[in-house]
Amino acid sequence: MCRASFSPAPAVVHPNIALVPASNATKQVDVSSAKKVDRKLVSILHPSSYDDSCNPLKSCKSTTSVPGLVAVRDVEESSAVSRGSSTDSLQDSWNDPEHVQEPPKPKLSFHPRVVVHEFHRLPGSKQALWYSGAELREFQREAVSLVQQHDRKHWSGFFRRGPAKFSHCHPALGFSSDDSDDAVDQAQDDQAEDQSAANQVRRILIVDTHDLSLKLLAKGFQRAFPRATVSMAKRSNEAMDLCQIEGNYYDIVVVEERLSLFWNRSESGSAFLRSVLHLRQTQQWRPLCIGLSAHIDCDRATLKESGADICWCKPPPDLKNSATVRGLLEALKAKRSDD
Repeated sequence: MCRASFSPAPAVVHPNIALVPASNATKQVDVSSAKKVDRKLVSILHPSSYDDSCNPLKSCKSTTSVPGLVAVRDVEESSAVSRGSSTDSLQDSWNDPEHVQEPPKPKLSFHPRVVVHEFHRLPGSKQALWYSGAELREFQREAVSLVQQHDRKHWSGFFRRGPAKFSHCHPALGFSSDDSDDAVDQAQDDQAEDQSAANQVRRILIVDTHDLSLKLLAKGFQRAFPRATVSMAKRSNEAMDLCQIEGNYYDIVVVEERLSLFWNRSESGSAFLRSVLHLRQTQQWRPLCIGLSAHIDCDRATLKESGADICWCKPPPDLKNSATVRGLLEALKAKRSDD
C-alpha cells in the first residue's frame, strides 16, 4: 500500500460539487483505495476515462460528471419506457373490442317481384282427402258399438257382469239430446244389414299394370269383403280369359284406363269394359264396374261411355272407411235391381 503526503491545494469550485478547504496540517490519503473507488466509478463512464485515471485531479473531475451522465441515462430510459408504454397502450386499444372498428355489413336486398303459382286439386281428390258428414257420423256409430260390445262390472255384494247400456256411456257418444238406446239399436241393425250385404260379394277382379296398385287394391278389398275371392291381372287379355271361364261371375270389376305394355304399346281399360258389357248380356251376370285413372278429368267420359258405374281417381279412396264400402254395396244393389 503506497502513502503520499501533499500540501493543501486551493479549492476548486465546481458547479455540481462544493469542496471544503482542508486544514493547514498535512494529511495522509490512501491513494490506492481512492484509485480503486475511482476506477469503479469511472467504469460506468466513457472508455476514454480509463486513460486519465492515473491523475487524481482528473479522476475527481471525471467522477463529478457521473451524476450528470446517470441523469441523462435515466432520461433516456424513461423516454424508452414511455415509448414502450405508449406502444403497449396502443396495442391494448387495438385489442379492446370497444375500440376495434368492425367492417361494414353488406346490405341485403330482395327482389321485389313475387311469383305465385296457383294450385288446383282434381275433382275426385277432395272426397279422398276429407271426411264427409256421413262418414263422421259413421265413425261415431262405430265408437258406440264398440262401447256396447264390452261388459259393465257391478260390485254390489258379489261380482256380476251385465251388458252395458247407453245410459252408462259418456254423453259425447249420444246421437241425440235424449241419449236414448234407440239410436244404438238402429246402428246395430244397420251394421248387421251391411254385413249381410258384404257377404253377398263373392268375387272381385282387379286389372292394373302396376304391381303396387294391384297389391294395395287387393288388400283393401279383401279387408272390406273378407269372404270374397280377389283375382288380379296385369293385361286385358289375361283378365278376359278369367272372365270367360265358366262359373267366374265377378261381382265387382276394377280396371285401370291406361294399361301400359311393352315396346311403348298401350291398351285401354274402356275397351275391356266394353268386352265385359258384351259378356254381361250373354252370360247374364251383373258386375259393378269401377274405372280407375290418374287423369280422371280426361278419362271420365270415356269410362262412362264404356259402361263404368263408378269412376275413381288415383289414389283410390280408403276402403277402411265404412261409408265407402256402404256406397259400393248400395251401388251394387241398385245395379242388380235395375237389371
